[in-house]
Amino acid sequence: MAKPETIKQLYSAFLEEYSAYDDNTEKSETLKKLEKELRDHADYLNFHPHNDFLQDVPRKVVLDFFVYLSVHRYIGDNVTLALLRKFMRKYVMAQTVLDLDVRAIVDKGWAHHMLADTGPCGAICEYIELSFYDLLE
Repeated sequence: MAKPETIKQLYSAFLEEYSAYDDNTEKSETLKKLEKELRDHADYLNFHPHNDFLQDVPRKVVLDFFVYLSVHRYIGDNVTLALLRKFMRKYVMAQTVLDLDVRAIVDKGWAHHMLADTGPCGAICEYIELSFYDLLE
């Protein structure tokens, strides 16, 4: 295989190698090398190949996440579905293409990841909390 020149080519090579990897196997040296090359690429921080998919948070996922956050008292009645969707988008768009949350959402879908992991929950709740503090200043 010829050495990839653009970040898109590098990412395609990464996805090809990544498809053979699962959570129960150790990463191959080739996959580790491709991850390093991606991270070291000049366009890495601005590369968002799944932008449309990540921006389109399904309504059902927002509603389920809203119910989860409400039941567990992470949020109060002053948080709307639109505000929650905004912060879900903000959270995921602040990630890079190799971050675990982005990989999980792209690989398994929004519904699986948002309701199965507490990492995004804490970060999104923090965004909400900080937005209300900003209103007080």
